[in-house]
Amino acid sequence: MQAVLRGFTQGRLFRLVFPWVLRLVALLLLVFGVYVWIEVWIHISRPVGIILATIFSQLLWIVALYALIHTLLIRASDIARLPEGDYPAVSTACILFRLIGELGAVISLFIGIVGCVAIWIAGADGTSLIAGLPLVPDIPILTASGFLVGLQLLLMSIVQATLYVLGAYLVAELVMVTVAIFRNTRTIRESMEK
Repeated sequence: MQAVLRGFTQGRLFRLVFPWVLRLVALLLLVFGVYVWIEVWIHISRPVGIILATIFSQLLWIVALYALIHTLLIRASDIARLPEGDYPAVSTACILFRLIGELGAVISLFIGIVGCVAIWIAGADGTSLIAGLPLVPDIPILTASGFLVGLQLLLMSIVQATLYVLGAYLVAELVMVTVAIFRNTRTIRESMEK
């Protein structure tokens, strides 16, 4: 048990376990993404606008799925390459904070772009496709249809994605700054004690 605890303290297990967890999540996301892709094709409805919106959303789903999986794999690699240091959990957490913001941004942009185009192509039918999805910005007039509603959804999704990334990076940097302050304080204290 001491070896395991020492591995976490020195960061070896963080660099070993978390990348594999993220790779497993990427694999599960791929399986889930393929399942959703197939289910959407199976349950496609007949109006022409819905079919066109579905074709567009399916193409964009492939792009979004790639972006999500690739981001997970990049962050897994970042964690695996972390150097040994004083605070391995903090370094790992900072990467995970960024990852959460990046994934939220990709999902928000996907929903915004697909929703916008669905509303433009399918009108009210397109609005019913996206209503109630997670991360869809709350638009009071989402029951309406038209160009401005689609544009409003797109703009709100862009703002939401930006805030996800900004918030996640801000939290990560605040944690890093706190650690840097602690390190500097410790260095100053140790130099004064000599």
